[in-house]
Amino acid sequence: MCGRFLLITPARVVAELFRAHAGLTGSQDAILFQPRYNIAPSQPVLVVRNTKDGTGRELAGMRWGLVPSWAKDESIGLKTINCRSETALEKPMFRSLYERRRCLVPADGFYEWKAVPGRRTKQPMLIQVREAGQPKTFAMAALWDRWRPPEGEPIDSVTILTTAANEQVAPVHDRMPVILPASAWDDWLAARQPAPSAVELSLTPVSTLVSNVRNDGPDLVRPVAVEEQGGLF
Repeated sequence: MCGRFLLITPARVVAELFRAHAGLTGSQDAILFQPRYNIAPSQPVLVVRNTKDGTGRELAGMRWGLVPSWAKDESIGLKTINCRSETALEKPMFRSLYERRRCLVPADGFYEWKAVPGRRTKQPMLIQVREAGQPKTFAMAALWDRWRPPEGEPIDSVTILTTAANEQVAPVHDRMPVILPASAWDDWLAARQPAPSAVELSLTPVSTLVSNVRNDGPDLVRPVAVEEQGGLF
């Protein structure tokens, strides 16, 4: 699964990278313009989607945890932060969105927790995409929908697609986000099937501070020494 990630790249840089119109306005979007080291379910996230007229891309703010248009209430979003890519077309909740409401969730890394022999608490691992040895902002495949509550403004929400973990992530967790290279963004947003592509990932032990959703800041991604018999992997 993907239950926590970070995005510290400025929104204007994200807009340039994804060739998207940065049309976010209003105080409610202020959090989306801040560096965030510990993004958690139910929080606002920055999303790239096609514009309504289909002529380009735009940045949008959405709630993480899909609330389908037909939902009776928004509590369902707590159970739909992720969607298994292998079965998305088999689930009524996701099938129509897979065909018409795809989006991208920019990230600078995501976290998973590894069980460590001899320790009661799991070790948080920061997982990042690397290019030429340097961390790189990447895109996670996602689906979105719009729910209209009985009162108030419509809520746009998003679910992140997951897949079986690759050989780098598998020792930590059996699932990981579907990571799309830039060459696949057009196909994904146009509801075409992108060609599979491998990505280079790095895994770094980081502070257990990230385990608390109330914590944020650069301290969460600083590498830590892991002392335990037999090594981490």
